[in-house]
Amino acid sequence: LKMSTYVNSFAHSSGGATPFHSRTLNSSASPVSIGAGRLYSFDALNVSANDIYLKFYDEASGSVNPASDTPFLGPFLVQAGVGMERRCVEGIQFNTQISVRAVHNLVDNDTASPTANDLLFNAEYK
Repeated sequence: LKMSTYVNSFAHSSGGATPFHSRTLNSSASPVSIGAGRLYSFDALNVSANDIYLKFYDEASGSVNPASDTPFLGPFLVQAGVGMERRCVEGIQFNTQISVRAVHNLVDNDTASPTANDLLFNAEYK
């Protein structure tokens, strides 16, 4: 007896991921979600002449302290003049809030902010 599995995938009018878009990420954490959620994807385009690092935190954006907090996810390098994307079919669970910040240096406590419009950032979460 031979069995096969068939998965039917189709578009839904509700229940999908919520988009987030920003051109103003900086060293202060920005909220992607209002509360807990799953991050399914993000992409970024760095149009500046300097590298930018994305760092994600599982805490309220107003609570992130760059001097002492360690990123929950990242850092992710977005090289100067280049774009990047990350996808996770299962999603990455954030129990408090999905927060993200962008800086010019790799170290966790960096506060060197990119200028507005240097980084085009999109995310999908639920």
